[in-house]
Amino acid sequence: MSKFRWIAVGLIILGIVAAYTQELPVMMNYLQVGLFWRTGLLIGLFTGIAVLLFFFFKSNSVPEDVVAKMRLGSSILFTCLMLCPLFLSWTNRLGIPKDSAQETFVIFESEQARYSSRFGNPAGTKQQANQFILFFFKDGQLLRVNGQHPFFPGAQRGDTLPLKINTGRWGYQWVEL
Repeated sequence: MSKFRWIAVGLIILGIVAAYTQELPVMMNYLQVGLFWRTGLLIGLFTGIAVLLFFFFKSNSVPEDVVAKMRLGSSILFTCLMLCPLFLSWTNRLGIPKDSAQETFVIFESEQARYSSRFGNPAGTKQQANQFILFFFKDGQLLRVNGQHPFFPGAQRGDTLPLKINTGRWGYQWVEL
């Protein structure tokens, strides 16, 4: 592989990592987070299989070597599995303004403050919370969202409080932070 191809592959991988870094907070705050990830990965799997079938049956550039075929096939499948949840989230939010979020009343359950760091806790010091997890009931279902600031300081369990919830093109809802 030429030097230019390696640089291009590196830039593509770096771009995917950067895109996930920006999109992951939204992805994890979908109210149907489990359904979102299952759907995204299933779409990725089916897309990958379709691309593989098309490539191996319709393309003239299929390698003869079995190991090369396996490497190419696994690369295509892995790429589709990685990109489909990202594209699903982008297209779900595409063209939907932040101010279109509807104020929905939810029942407050609890809010937990946490400190998290990729580099661990410094020895002997108590750190300030940098992550807040809100647990609430909406339509009889216990849900959770994450944020960097307290959602409802001073709220008591059972209080009915407003949350700005936006609904996307594919029906996945998320809390506007």
